[in-house]
Amino acid sequence: MELERIVDRVREEFNEMPGLRLTPAQATRLWGLEQEMCRAVIDTLVSEPSLQTYHLLPSVRGDFLFKLGRFDEAHLEFERAASLARNLREREFLLDRARACAV
Repeated sequence: MELERIVDRVREEFNEMPGLRLTPAQATRLWGLEQEMCRAVIDTLVSEPSLQTYHLLPSVRGDFLFKLGRFDEAHLEFERAASLARNLREREFLLDRARACAV
């Protein structure tokens, strides 16, 4: 299946560059994917046991959901990302994003 192949490729990129940080738009361009396929890849990666503590993944997922107008889901993802963030500045930024979903 194409999704599995793409997820494997993206997983390898994260393994090669553990500090990789991408916005949804950057991820879409980097991986050459349509927005919905990119979201499916991120949704798959979010459930990966090895990435359960990686705060940037739910952050990117929250950004996708926000842009799709799915504010309740985005709020939960930003809160999850904030709970995983290791520094105060990022945590505050992610909590601000969560609060913005309530508007």
